[in-house]
Amino acid sequence: MADNGSNGRAGAAVLNVVHASPGRIRLREHPDPRHSPNGAFDAALRAIEQVDGIEGVRAVPLAHSIVVEFDPEAETVDEVLSLIESAGVHLEAPQEPRPEPEERPSSIGDAIAEWGTFADQRLSQVSGRTLDGRTVLPITFFLLAGRAYAKGPRDGPPWHTLLWYAFDSFTKLRPKSDS
Repeated sequence: MADNGSNGRAGAAVLNVVHASPGRIRLREHPDPRHSPNGAFDAALRAIEQVDGIEGVRAVPLAHSIVVEFDPEAETVDEVLSLIESAGVHLEAPQEPRPEPEERPSSIGDAIAEWGTFADQRLSQVSGRTLDGRTVLPITFFLLAGRAYAKGPRDGPPWHTLLWYAFDSFTKLRPKSDS
């Protein structure tokens, strides 16, 4: 006896519930093609169209999804999902995002940031809290822009680019005031 997909889930598409609100449900085909054999998406679409209580079914082929519309006063989301499953379509709840681990593994970027913080603190300490990296970097770009302007065209960034770096680094490195 051939399996039409209504009793077991053999040959049935696996659809993820992407969005469910009163009156509208969006189902998306499982991203792993091994979960949905050839033609299973179309078979699921046809099975959903036959479910009583569903007012409209629209396939979105590019997104591999199906939009199901129903009367929210007659049926609840859970009832419609249950009816769809009883029609032979396998539904899966979306996976919850994994929480971030407490401590990130170290990286080169973290090492550079730690070194920069150390150098900034050391500069502030040595200068008696007169200078810090947020001040020295823009001043350095400004002085390099002046040198490039005075010496004329040469290899490297032109004076106006260095002047922009001075302005940009000064404005981005300054803490924002609340007033």
